[in-house]
Amino acid sequence: MSSTQYYDPHLVIDFEGDYYTDVNGYQVPQNIRHRFRSTTTSQLLADQYKVERDRAELERGNIKKKTIVYQPTQKNVAASDPDYEKLSNDLRSTVCRGNPVQRRSHTKTVHNEEIFKDFFQENTQSNLHRRKKDWLGRWMEADIIRDNLYKSMLQAKKKTTE
Repeated sequence: MSSTQYYDPHLVIDFEGDYYTDVNGYQVPQNIRHRFRSTTTSQLLADQYKVERDRAELERGNIKKKTIVYQPTQKNVAASDPDYEKLSNDLRSTVCRGNPVQRRSHTKTVHNEEIFKDFFQENTQSNLHRRKKDWLGRWMEADIIRDNLYKSMLQAKKKTTE
């Protein structure tokens, strides 16, 4: 490849004649001016104070802030006070409710493909086009009814106190 065919993108961008246009003393790329129309671009760049303020704000926003490195202190676990551990466990169980044990969800064991296989094998004849509710659907429906009943009881209680 000869040196005359070498393509440098920086030279194309720095070439002001084709790429940039002067709008109110600012060099604006042609594609920006074309996209937002010349009158809109001129109006936006007319107030020099706003332009400089926005430019400074963008420069401040583009500076990456250093992340604070948190290094926990190393302490000897064997030397910790057993009363402190008991107190912290009691406090944790009071605030978070429940023992700090690993718990697994049973949804994958209960809700799997076999439910649908059993459903279609059992109900091939009766109610062919009707969907049968499983225990979760019945529970959700009962929960909604219970919530509505609770709300109506609260409203009735408010009416009697007023």
